[in-house]
Amino acid sequence: MKTEWYDRTIQALQLNGKGERTQQAYARSLRMLTQFYGKAPDLITEQELQDYFLHRKNVDHWSPNTMRICYCGIRFFYQHVLQRNWHILGILNGAKDAPLPMAKSSVQGAFRRAKVTAGIHKKAVSVHTLRHSYATHLLEAGVNLRAIQRYMGHAQLETTMVYLHLTQKGQEDACQLINQVMEGLDHDHHQ
Repeated sequence: MKTEWYDRTIQALQLNGKGERTQQAYARSLRMLTQFYGKAPDLITEQELQDYFLHRKNVDHWSPNTMRICYCGIRFFYQHVLQRNWHILGILNGAKDAPLPMAKSSVQGAFRRAKVTAGIHKKAVSVHTLRHSYATHLLEAGVNLRAIQRYMGHAQLETTMVYLHLTQKGQEDACQLINQVMEGLDHDHHQ
């Protein structure tokens, strides 16, 4: 169900450089809020917003990650679309927009496109490590830093720039990790 606020939210998220998965998650957070109260988000009060967050945390027992996405999506809408500077928006835990975790299929697809081969066991590697290793590989391949920033979901370019300060050993380790994961993907694909 698309509404005016949905379109405005997606446009603001795109202008802010948020990825498609982040756009969808933030819009879903806002949709759940409006369904909870049965009214448009611009009619929801600051007190209702606070009550909503407490209900999701204490009654529905949402996980910290789900709460973080909820906070970030709703805060983004109220601050950047409605331009409200409510106190509740400044005290939310998770006040820094964090990138959403990549789906396993996205990681696998990214590594298939990397066209690198060799290998370790992929279960020994976290998704976090894979994301950062892939970003390092993209930098080594000459991909634009801004493109990597958008792909990684980093709000600040400085966060992405840490990849420029890798040692030669770090670069070699990243390439070895990519090779090892690719072998594991090839092995899974052939089974």
